[in-house]
Amino acid sequence: MVEADFQGTSPPTFETAAYSKPPVPVTVLSAEDAYARVVAQAGTCQHRDAVELRLIDQLTSLGTKGRSSPTKAMWAVSRP
Repeated sequence: MVEADFQGTSPPTFETAAYSKPPVPVTVLSAEDAYARVVAQAGTCQHRDAVELRLIDQLTSLGTKGRSSPTKAMWAVSRP
């Protein structure tokens, strides 16, 4: 859409190709590198609290700890 689309009653103008101006830099990592970066850097501050430690422990267990079943999740909604 362009600025003129908001001036009057004509239909919007759609761009023919996707673009990003300015381009957004993206770093593509392998699965192993992404996993290592999350384990090393994820968290809200420099020192991980008990919640962050528990979540990292679940992550590094590779599925042997934590909740994996949607029916057991806290946000699961029972349906009649």
